[in-house]
Amino acid sequence: MRSFLSLHSLVILAGYALGAAVYPRLPAQIPPPWTASGRGPVWLGALMVAFLLPTATAVTHSLLRGLYVRHQLDESESGAVLTRS
Repeated sequence: MRSFLSLHSLVILAGYALGAAVYPRLPAQIPPPWTASGRGPVWLGALMVAFLLPTATAVTHSLLRGLYVRHQLDESESGAVLTRS
């Protein structure tokens, strides 16, 4: 059985840790702003810069891992599939 913290999980956690370490040093106003009704613009760029890549990596990894677990390739029949007519 694989451990909970695989290499992929450690890389994703390192990305979040790096984003959290860099976040306080980022400028406050990085585009794109989001304008709420009755309020001024809310700047989302710093959050996106710090945490978007680790989140995208985690989502992509979980989707591809789920697809791989559900549809594993059977190596013994893969060559025969291409030769059938």
